[in-house]
Order: sequence, then C-alpha cells, then structure tokens
Amino acid sequence: IFSNKFSIDILVPGSPPTSSTGPFRPNSQIRREAFLASFVREINVIRLTADNALARLTDGRAEPGYLAQKLGRIVEQTERAAAIVDHMRVFGRKPADRPQPFDLGDAVRSAVGFFGETARLDGCAVDLDIADGVVVRGHPGLIEQVVANLVANALGAFRANATDAPRLRVEVRKAGDQAEVAI
Repeated sequence: IFSNKFSIDILVPGSPPTSSTGPFRPNSQIRREAFLASFVREINVIRLTADNALARLTDGRAEPGYLAQKLGRIVEQTERAAAIVDHMRVFGRKPADRPQPFDLGDAVRSAVGFFGETARLDGCAVDLDIADGVVVRGHPGLIEQVVANLVANALGAFRANATDAPRLRVEVRKAGDQAEVAI
C-alpha cells in the first residue's frame, strides 16, 4: 500500500498572508524523470499507433473507419504529449514571489491528469474525490509538483511490486482551517 498525505492552510477571505519558511521544493530529478517517462510513453504510443495504421494501409487492409479511429488516437496522444511539455515548462519556472489564492482541486486535477494514460496502460484505476471550492494561498505550480511526484511514486511502487489491480485514490478535502491532499 502506498499512502501519503499533506496539509496546507485554507485561505480565509480577508485574512492576511501567513508567513512561511519557504516553498516546499520536491526533488527535481524525480520530477524530471517522471515527466520524461510520461512523455516518452505518450510518444511511443503515437509511434506504435501510426506504425500499425501504416502497415494496414500498405497491406491494403485499412478501412476508412479504422484509419479515422487511429488518426483520432494519434491526435489525442499528441495533445497529451504537448500538455506534458507545457507542464514541464511551468514547473521549470520560478514561482511568483508572493503566494496567491488558487483552487487546490484544480491544481491536483492538473497534476493527476499527467498520469492518466500511464495509469491506464499500467492497469491502474484512478479515483478522484475532490471537494469543491477548496481555495488556498500558495504557489499552484509547486503544489502540482508535489502531487505529481506522489502520483509518480505510487505508480512506480505499484509497478515495482507487481500489484494486481492497482487503484490510486486521490482526495482533496477541508479539515478545519486546513486543506488535506491524500494520495
């Protein structure tokens, strides 16, 4: 069982920013490897899909419906690969100097979304239980980094342990004056 949880303060409208010892910076090497692995997987799926469609086309076995389906899949995979590259650019930037209000659920959904295809190909079910309207003050990109690292670690643990029917549960909820993210 892979389990991890962290908490951050909920933003109360009109409240002053809280002092912090600085943003949490996860290990950049792990983050980079997770995104590169995700990107490589997306590119390989695009290549295999295109190779399969090309082979059928060359052999004269490709029906228009089949080709349309495969081309649609290539477009979807290309969009996912582009999203991974965009997120890598965001994570490479220095966060804003001042924390800002943001919806924690949106940041978590964005980070988990990176791994949707990877989880599907690994046979891992992903359950999201995200409370609405959990607004916190901080750096959304840094929270996405933390969540992405935790999801990558969980998927890696499932793979390393050859877990049968793995299931990843991601929760965002209010807990008093804090918000919790559980993976």
